[in-house]
Amino acid sequence: MVRIGVDIIEIERLDRAVKRHPRLITRLFTAKEQEYCFKRHRVAASLAVRFAAKEAVLKMLGVGLGYCSFKDIEILRKEGSAPSIVLHGKAKELARSLGLKDICVSLSHCHDYATAMVFAS
Repeated sequence: MVRIGVDIIEIERLDRAVKRHPRLITRLFTAKEQEYCFKRHRVAASLAVRFAAKEAVLKMLGVGLGYCSFKDIEILRKEGSAPSIVLHGKAKELARSLGLKDICVSLSHCHDYATAMVFAS
């Protein structure tokens, strides 16, 4: 069985939220995600597309906000390679219980929006 999740977010909306509540960055993103994003030219877009991916993973898993920590879903990308998802804690346990072994993610953003699509089998 294939499971799919998709999400889209306005980049400016996440940027405003983070500027109003700077602690959101440490609540939503792992140290590795923060390190990667803050090296990018468009920091807000990099953060927003990862947030969209985390939301897409939750949808793919069939759960809502609050089921696990956003940091249980980590979006990583090594230079020169495609982004990948690493699950931790409750998200990892649920994926395992659903029999999911392969999870792929596609990320995209433009000036105003960031979107992510997640496939798992």
